Amino acid sequence: MRDMPSDIRGLLNSCLHFFGAIGILIYTSVSGHLYDSLGPWAPYALLGWCDAFICVLGLTLGLMGKFNKKKIAPSIEVESPQV
Repeated sequence: MRDMPSDIRGLLNSCLHFFGAIGILIYTSVSGHLYDSLGPWAPYALLGWCDAFICVLGLTLGLMGKFNKKKIAPSIEVESPQV
């Protein structure tokens, strides 16, 4: 994030924190219901399944080559480092 222009960096940082807080609220609500209905293991299972889904999605997109170029702004395009 340090390489981004300052006007975009503040906007993305605030969006990150806003949607992160929304996700925490949704997760605590859903996991509370799961805890009450299924047992104390259920919230951890939900989080494990969500993490596994994101991992598989990231690996799939990475192998398909969707992360070759990063777009910082509509007019600025940066090549990602080749490993």
